[in-house]
Amino acid sequence: MSAASSRGCSAINGGARRRTQTRRRPAPSGGYVVDLDAELHDIRGKRDTQASVYHTTNYAAGQVLAYHLREAGSYGIAYNSVRHAGGECVAVFRPKALSNCRQERHLCYVWDGEAISTVYEKSELKL
Repeated sequence: MSAASSRGCSAINGGARRRTQTRRRPAPSGGYVVDLDAELHDIRGKRDTQASVYHTTNYAAGQVLAYHLREAGSYGIAYNSVRHAGGECVAVFRPKALSNCRQERHLCYVWDGEAISTVYEKSELKL
């Protein structure tokens, strides 16, 4: 798969039309992993009893909960993703709970002028 492809577009220059090429530019983004060493408040599996915290568009209840837990000295919250079924997330309030941050992989996103058309993972070329 090509890292960058091109497409034609028309441009007006001094009243005359000429054909130009525009490049779709890949935007690099890194994926990182980090070690987490802390006890977190665990609200996974409590979507039914914590419905307002798990609301998909109104974050007020979650922000209030996080504020009070952080003020009480909590290191963070473990919770189920509201966007991806089966996904789990953490909100870490204290940076010292995290260590050994390292790059996991390098992704490139190709914007075609309207949307991200391709995502690919960069890897080492072995000859």
